[in-house]
Parts: sequence; structure tokens; C-alpha cells
Amino acid sequence: LDSWTPPKYSPSKTVYPKPKGDNELIIGASDWHYGLFANDRYLYNQKDWNIEETKKAVAHYAKQLSQHIKERNCYSKVKLLFLGDLLHTLSGYTDKGTHLEANPIGEEQLEQAFNSIVLFVEELLTVAPSIEVFACSGNHSSLGDYIVIKMLSLYFKTDK
Repeated sequence: LDSWTPPKYSPSKTVYPKPKGDNELIIGASDWHYGLFANDRYLYNQKDWNIEETKKAVAHYAKQLSQHIKERNCYSKVKLLFLGDLLHTLSGYTDKGTHLEANPIGEEQLEQAFNSIVLFVEELLTVAPSIEVFACSGNHSSLGDYIVIKMLSLYFKTDK
């Protein structure tokens, strides 16, 4: 990963209003399970679930958060906590060896998750001038979680 060159990054040119408060917003991001695949027969009142549904849900979450931040204008700091299981499994198995249904797996899952998480962070950067990121791995794909967050830090490394 140290030799990986991330896609070209261009920082947001948004002008932020001075917050009316000195509050901190802590955002939890866990169990997104990019790559999870489930047929509707296993879900309650829901159609099939796949990586496209995950990407839509994450994008919707980002929009809700940015709207919340914008409407309140009281957060001087935003802390984003990636709390594990961002990826369902890169190999088709959990860290402990349990077989999981997943589609896609491997590099395709990693790339789609990374691109979606970048869009998530970029959406937040339209309303928050500074985001402090914390991360830990989960029990499904701890190496995958580490890799995607390492890629994220490399992607935003020139950002203040």
C-alpha cells in the first residue's frame, strides 16, 4: 500500500460559516459490510441486498449527516469513527474462517467500498472544514478494514 498511488484528489473549495457553538459531533460508522449479499427470503420486508444497496445507504447517511451539520451550524469539530466491519469479507470467509455469502469479493469489493467511503467523507467535507478520523477493525475482514482505511488516509494525505 505504501507504493499505491491514489486517484487524484482535489480539495473542497467550500466556504464554511463560523459555527455558532463549540460542540463536537461524533459520527459512528460500523458494520457497513460492503460485499454482503442476501436474497429477499432472508430479509424482513426487503428486496435483495447487495453492494449497490450498501453504497446507496452510505450515500444517504452522508446526506443526512451533512444536512444535520449545516442546519445546526454549531459544530467546531467533527470526529468520524470507523468502528469495524466496513467490508463483509475479501476472501469469502471471516477472520475466524466462517464462510460468508459475498459478492463481489477481493479487489472489486475493496475498490467499490473505497470509492463509496471517499464519497461519504467528501460529502461531510462540504459542511465540515475539519474531520478527525479514528478507525479499528472488525471481526469479518480486519485486514480489509485496515487496507481500506489506509487507502483513505493516503487519498486525503494532502488535505489539511
